Amino acid sequence: RVSWELVHGSIKSKMLLMHKCKNVLCVNPEHMTIAPPSAKTATYAVEGTSDKPMLIRVAWLAGIIDGEGSISLNYIRQHGTFRFCVRVAATDRPMIDEASAIADLLGVKYFRVHATQVRPNERPTYGIVFAGKERVAGILQAVLPYLITKRVHAEVALAAISHRSAAKTAGGRYLSYDADALSRSYIEKISELNRRGNERK
Repeated sequence: RVSWELVHGSIKSKMLLMHKCKNVLCVNPEHMTIAPPSAKTATYAVEGTSDKPMLIRVAWLAGIIDGEGSISLNYIRQHGTFRFCVRVAATDRPMIDEASAIADLLGVKYFRVHATQVRPNERPTYGIVFAGKERVAGILQAVLPYLITKRVHAEVALAAISHRSAAKTAGGRYLSYDADALSRSYIEKISELNRRGNERK
């Protein structure tokens, strides 16, 4: 929003600032546009929408992530990569179907985990997974205002994504895990928050 207003001036009330490039991390004003609020313009909205049914659905999704979801950040040493992930798993398939439908409206890509069953007498588990910086940032930015138990998890994850997007050497390469103390601290913080959550359960 700041980068847009520096170039084009202030945004009128009840108008949305949206990404044309579909990259929620982008701050290039040439990749943005202004649009009136509606169900369709919920996709890649930077600022809120007056579409109450859509807001209710996003708030519902936040509640599902709070209760049935996990937010994680890990370093995969064998690949030399950081892995950002938001996962929701449940035995209630319609719940996962609705979560997928909301993600579609928000324009955030995901992949579905089809029924898994550990024991014959157990109900199958279904899931939806958002993996990668852009997808995780997209879903967390949408639900952040409504999160409660996982709000701090989301804030740490978004801070880590912002940092990793800019954490480069003078030669333009991303910092390695060993050279990136801040990313390591974000991983430790997310792990600590998840351990606390598991202990409460």
